[in-house]
Amino acid sequence: MGSRFERIAEEKILQAMADGLFDHLPGAGKPIEWKENPLTPEDWKIAFDVLEKNGYKLPWIDKRKEIEERFDSAIQTCEQNLKYQPGLARAEFFKQVEAINHMIFDYNLMVPAVQFQKSNYDARSIFQKLKSTKAG
Repeated sequence: MGSRFERIAEEKILQAMADGLFDHLPGAGKPIEWKENPLTPEDWKIAFDVLEKNGYKLPWIDKRKEIEERFDSAIQTCEQNLKYQPGLARAEFFKQVEAINHMIFDYNLMVPAVQFQKSNYDARSIFQKLKSTKAG
């Protein structure tokens, strides 16, 4: 049971189809190519894909990607430092995570809804895991 608005919209769409208004659209008859972005929440993927394909970039999505890349780099650097410069590893990792957590603060101010916010990284517990993995 649809609302009056839904029925009117459906009628307009059916009339446009009958008039052939959808016959020569770009990409007609071709499968939709979806870009998979692991940072996009599942229920928002279609909307974000449509926006991106039409030239709209959401700056907070790029910011989150930058945060994830910086964190991955910090992990790799820490693992290398634990192997070759263990005295430097802890201080350097904590410094990098502090900078990343500042980025997360800025990111959380940009996002349009709470469900997109990101928690800060706990440098101490992550470092302990990395250190114990290296020792094990």
